[in-house]
Amino acid sequence: MEYINVIGAGLAGTEAAYQIAKRGIKVRIYEMKPIKFSPAHSSENLAEIVCSNSFKSNLITNACGLLKEELRRLGSLLIECADKTKVPAGQALAVDRDEFSKLVTKYINENENIEIIKEEVTKIPEGITIIATGPLTSESLSEEIQKLMGKEELFFYDAAAPIVTKESIDMNNAFTADRYGKGDSDYINCPMTKEEYEAFYNELINAEVVTKHSFENGGLFEGCMPIEEMARRGSQTLTYGPLKPVGFDKKYYAVVQLRQDNFDGSLYNMVGFQTNLKFGEQKRVFSMIPALKNAEFIKYGVMHRNTYINSPEKLDETFNLKGTDIFFAGQISGVEGYVESIASGMVAALNAIQKFNGEDRIIFSSETIIGALAKYVSTPNDDFQPMNANFGLLKTDVKFKDKKKKYEASVQYLYKNKSIEEKLMFIFSAKNLGQTYRRMRYVREYATYQRLQGEEILKKQEQIRKKKVEREQVKAAKESLLKEREGEKTKLEAQEKEKRTLVANLQKKQRGLQGEINKKRREANQLNARIDKLIAEEIERARKRAEEEARREAAARKKAEGKESQTAGTGKTVKTNSKPLETYTMSKADRELSGNFAANRGKLPMPISGAYIITSHYGQYAVEGLRNVKLDNKGIDIQGKPGAQARAIFDGKVAAVFQLNGLFNVLIRHGNYISVYCNLSSASVKSGDMVKTKQSIGQVFSDGTDNGRTVLHFQLRREKEKLNPEPWLNR
Repeated sequence: MEYINVIGAGLAGTEAAYQIAKRGIKVRIYEMKPIKFSPAHSSENLAEIVCSNSFKSNLITNACGLLKEELRRLGSLLIECADKTKVPAGQALAVDRDEFSKLVTKYINENENIEIIKEEVTKIPEGITIIATGPLTSESLSEEIQKLMGKEELFFYDAAAPIVTKESIDMNNAFTADRYGKGDSDYINCPMTKEEYEAFYNELINAEVVTKHSFENGGLFEGCMPIEEMARRGSQTLTYGPLKPVGFDKKYYAVVQLRQDNFDGSLYNMVGFQTNLKFGEQKRVFSMIPALKNAEFIKYGVMHRNTYINSPEKLDETFNLKGTDIFFAGQISGVEGYVESIASGMVAALNAIQKFNGEDRIIFSSETIIGALAKYVSTPNDDFQPMNANFGLLKTDVKFKDKKKKYEASVQYLYKNKSIEEKLMFIFSAKNLGQTYRRMRYVREYATYQRLQGEEILKKQEQIRKKKVEREQVKAAKESLLKEREGEKTKLEAQEKEKRTLVANLQKKQRGLQGEINKKRREANQLNARIDKLIAEEIERARKRAEEEARREAAARKKAEGKESQTAGTGKTVKTNSKPLETYTMSKADRELSGNFAANRGKLPMPISGAYIITSHYGQYAVEGLRNVKLDNKGIDIQGKPGAQARAIFDGKVAAVFQLNGLFNVLIRHGNYISVYCNLSSASVKSGDMVKTKQSIGQVFSDGTDNGRTVLHFQLRREKEKLNPEPWLNR
């Protein structure tokens, strides 16, 4: 057979097809789209990604970052495409999904050694074949694979997160930043208070989920847990997971992160919000996040089945199904993640080429992430689960020093013991022209590989040198710090002594402040008692006035009824008001004034002239600097400028003017409403005076012992009921 088959044009399949074609071998790649789509795919492009747009960290100190670097050096097509279509994501490699898929499709379509066959594969074709059908392998092909395996395949669930438009995000309730200041503030962060989170959490765990299909019976994969399932493990699970609030300048109870999903930054992915909620429930529940209250959801989260084979029993380190011409690649092989799938496609392709050429297989060292993943999927494991790249898979008994020696020995052997004649003999001993060409390419690529390894060693040597310099600098810094420590110790002892003195002074000051507070409390109680007494008296006077007015009206009504009786004797009918006597608590004038006053709620002027600030609000409040000390304010305290005048808030009659502790206090009646003005140095009105709105009634006292502090204490009553004045005033 003159070609190699690749089934599936996802990440692993397209990488495998490209690597094979690049080496001059024909490839037939089978893709069932657009004839048939899986439950999670919608685009006709190849290498479509659905769960997240992130290829994870780019740092080589991270296992996935190191894996990407290994693939770059091996000439990976998909990592090249990811680099070309990346979007801002801090230290991670995230891509514009559509542009990435389009670019991969372009490269595959343009390669003359690749034939794309768009049909569903129901039978595994003859010849060397790479199966890279991914986690959503069609039912008919799954049955063929199951027959091939001899036992049931394993499977788990995977879920994709929703995507929202940037313009619909409320940035008044969000901020841009990367945790711990790493990156360029690429993430949009949506904070929540404790109350907001608890409300969101309760709705999330009780929201309606999509009914699973028959093909979706099974468990959940821990590495891609739906957010509602994660939440059901406990109310704080999310705040220690995808909604963790750490790494920011301010303290938040919970933070939802949004990651850019396309080139122009118009779409953002809800990080960690993969879900199986119904679409309507997603809109309802996720809109409870303050920054997403008006969010436009371009794509809702979906859940689908991921299928993988029992790789440890069936595959070797080349992803070859033992004893067959079949290779597996991608998530169906037991690797988890985008980059890991690409790596499996690379390994399967290189070894399919070796098998096609009748040459020995290529086993990657377990000191590399690629080799460690291949080792993992081919090593017997009773509790096998798909695995991401991680340093725990690496062979750790080989030190860098030993690795360096190994590379040095390899280079010496190649260049000292291998003559030009031996290389030529190797090349020209080939069986045919094609093999001659391949061997020439192999020698060239091997030399390049050794050069790259040498460069890597030089790079590591430079890193070691820098580390040595850094250690010396740290050592010198430590010695300097030790010298400074003695001086700092003396300073600290002096500061400690000063601190003890300060604490003693503060305790003394606190006792004095406590005494002052007690004095203020007594004075306030005296004032309120006097006000209560005067108001009670005024209410009684108003009641008597109302009773007198009612008696006059009753007398007038009786007189009118007498006239009616006289008129009846003449045969004439005269209508009179027979309404019974009513009990009044206010006179007619007072009732009218009360109605006018109530109608002006929220419009009444401030009771102080000039600029002002409310220093104490209505109700109980804690005293700053004193623990467990609370005062109860029956009104509000308004601070103005020295010389400020107290002024009437509405038309009314002065009910009382009295002095307490040398200061004047004025009560003005507005029907059954009474306004109270306290802490006046003088009063310009007397009891019984009629006043108009904004009329000055006295000057507010300025305390010369407190930098001229000028504070008006103002209260508002409805008869004996105490009211909060602030809603009544036009502030």
